[in-house]
Amino acid sequence: MATRDLQLNSGMRCAKYMLLIVSFMFASVCQLLR
Repeated sequence: MATRDLQLNSGMRCAKYMLLIVSFMFASVCQLLR
C-alpha cells in the first residue's frame, strides 16, 4: 500500500509539473501571437 501511495504521489507531482510546463508554453505562444 505504501509503495502504491508513493507511486501515486510521484505521478501527481509529475502531472503537476507537466501542467505547469504546458501552461507556461501556452502563455508564451499567446504572448508571441499578440
